[in-house]
Amino acid sequence: MAYSYDQKTVVRAGYGVFFTQAFYPGWGGGISLDGYNLNQSFGTLKDPTTNQSDPSFYLDNGVPAPAQAPPFISGSFNNGHGILYRPLDANRRSYSQQWNLTIERQLPQNVFLSVAYVANKGSRLPSSLNPVNVLNPFDSKIQTS
Repeated sequence: MAYSYDQKTVVRAGYGVFFTQAFYPGWGGGISLDGYNLNQSFGTLKDPTTNQSDPSFYLDNGVPAPAQAPPFISGSFNNGHGILYRPLDANRRSYSQQWNLTIERQLPQNVFLSVAYVANKGSRLPSSLNPVNVLNPFDSKIQTS
């Protein structure tokens, strides 16, 4: 929005709201592809008698085949795996608000002066520095034993 106060003065203002994608960290963007994709991982096994790590498989024998190749649909597919959950505010997307106010004035000798205020505010922005659902260890309400 712009308003011309007189021939030499203009006031401009703007405002916008910008939403991020519908994504919640660790939730896959809200789209579950269980049964349609495969994320197979391998780890080492520790022998309790020798206290040495044994490999899960040897490359010269080939990579082990998955228990069940996708695509498949099974209600028990994720049994025994980690859980994914939908928090209460999962459908509330993060967003930022941005606004500005500028005053422009023409001075003598073809000199122009422009003064501006620009601001923004973010709400529910995801961060790897401050992950969601992490308890503050210094919170006095949390009792440890």
